[in-house]
Amino acid sequence: MTTAAIKHQFHGASHETAAKNPHFIITNQNGDYLALGNPNHSNYDGLFFKSAQSYFKTIANIASQHETTSLLLHDDFIERKISGSTQQFFLHEDGLLLRHTIHNSEDAKPAITLDCKQLYDESDTGRIYSVEESIFHASDTLGDLHILRVRYTKYIDDTRSATAYELCLCIASTSPFARIDRWRNAQYEYDNRRKSHYTPWVYDLATIEQNGDTAIALGQNNDEAQWKAVGMLLRRQKIIQQIRSRSQPPTLPAKAQPAWRALATLKINNGMYAGLPWFFQYWSRDELTCCGGLLAAGQYDLVVKIIDRWFSVVRHDGTLPAIFPDKGLESSDAPGWLGKRVMDLINSLSAKNRLGSLSHDTLVRWRDHTGIMLDHIVSRMRDGLLWSGYNTTWMDTSKDDDGRSGARIEIQALLLALVDAHALLCTITRHEVAEKRKIAWVVRENAKRFVSGDVLLDGLYDNGSPDFTVRPNIFLAWYIAPDLFVQQEWEKFFSSALPKIWLPWGGVSSVAKDDWRFCPTYTGEDVASYHRGDSWYFINNIVAMALHSVNPAMFASTIQQIVAASEHDLLTLGYIGHCSEVSSASVQEAAGCHAQAWSASTLIELQILLDK
Repeated sequence: MTTAAIKHQFHGASHETAAKNPHFIITNQNGDYLALGNPNHSNYDGLFFKSAQSYFKTIANIASQHETTSLLLHDDFIERKISGSTQQFFLHEDGLLLRHTIHNSEDAKPAITLDCKQLYDESDTGRIYSVEESIFHASDTLGDLHILRVRYTKYIDDTRSATAYELCLCIASTSPFARIDRWRNAQYEYDNRRKSHYTPWVYDLATIEQNGDTAIALGQNNDEAQWKAVGMLLRRQKIIQQIRSRSQPPTLPAKAQPAWRALATLKINNGMYAGLPWFFQYWSRDELTCCGGLLAAGQYDLVVKIIDRWFSVVRHDGTLPAIFPDKGLESSDAPGWLGKRVMDLINSLSAKNRLGSLSHDTLVRWRDHTGIMLDHIVSRMRDGLLWSGYNTTWMDTSKDDDGRSGARIEIQALLLALVDAHALLCTITRHEVAEKRKIAWVVRENAKRFVSGDVLLDGLYDNGSPDFTVRPNIFLAWYIAPDLFVQQEWEKFFSSALPKIWLPWGGVSSVAKDDWRFCPTYTGEDVASYHRGDSWYFINNIVAMALHSVNPAMFASTIQQIVAASEHDLLTLGYIGHCSEVSSASVQEAAGCHAQAWSASTLIELQILLDK
């Protein structure tokens, strides 16, 4: 397979790499996304339109049989060169705008392949495409447009006795089409590896015959879809300018611009998706973690909106939902993350003399909610510590183990962060806080139970006995509450744990390499490796921040290797220009979700820290 040249070009920052069959992803403010390779490696690649609670897939790909030779990532569009043709992709709220140039050869013409369906509908029965082809005179300037109106009907079975749903798609182009109309079996390498079930049949609709512009839109009916697609072509220059105007980056070091673009791609409306293609929700833990990168980039207004939204859904029992809107799932660490980000926001605004931008009413509301959360948390404490249930920490999967139930080190750090946030809010709003401060004293005293010589334990089991399993959560505890121990103690703890989880390629494993649960290779939908071996990029970045803060000289080589690995993932692996969720422990790769927000956010923080 040909190695394609890759160039990242963002507002003066340029990075060049290379990869075989590079994949990319772009989004719009609706939450729609376009992810393509050539060929695609996943059923989740294609053009997806966001509905109220899910996605509808429409286009599988727009490509010829030739291999990709280069990929150029701008902050506002993607340019892909396939032998004999060039494509530029712009994703607008009305749909996809494609500019295409065919340089030579008949087989360089891009083919439009359909794979219409609702996300997770992998039934291969009752799938019917109806296509109408016509000419539409758009304007004297634009002239005649070639129109393909596609109606996809999904029946409940092959008897076609009842309809499950329909999709109406329009493809409008300045170029004529040559129809193909052929079903084809498509195999997806990454899905096969992950053992993800998918419908293999896609529909090759037509080739684009000439140079020009093509627009693709989804509508409630064919008329609406055509109106959107034609409208995009009539306004194509304005649309391109509009997309470019909203992509202005914050002031960041040049090295951090690609990671910022990765994070900004996942900003949907007034929040952050946890990741794409399958974490397309606001997750409390992920979104609040991402506020670190947003604050580092000076995105204060967005952080305020995120924090305010999570305060608005504090439950009567003082807990927070794992997902917004509330789906009934609980996150044991979300209240602490909310407290940490309140602290971080207030400190950042104070440093810039902008604390006045937060209204008194807002601060009082946050103060009252943190107080409610603490009151309920205290009722669940035992022996001076906060205990977590089965699969409720960020390591929320289990495989023949205890699901990390018990008292966990990062959960105690998060409780301290919540207490500190409440105390600060009380101070600012001139409210009594003495009683709540006692919680912090109790936790700090009992946190000594986590120390065993040079070792900081990952936690205590439900029965109070020590859990000597080595995991990287001690670094997470430092990130959340660095004053839980003094710097010399942290250095000692890190030096003890690091050799047991260090990976030569520049990451850390999620459990000790000599642990009986350790899986060296990513296991996909089988969660055996997920929190039992896989290396998490967001944790790797936090590890580097921790090491740099406690002893940058002593850990210089380790820090450098982590930074190099995270930047390699961003620039070369997975979705090019995005930060992956995890990697196998045995060898660096892009695995899990290929565009993960907290991986990008923590990389921004790390790059800014090292730039100081």
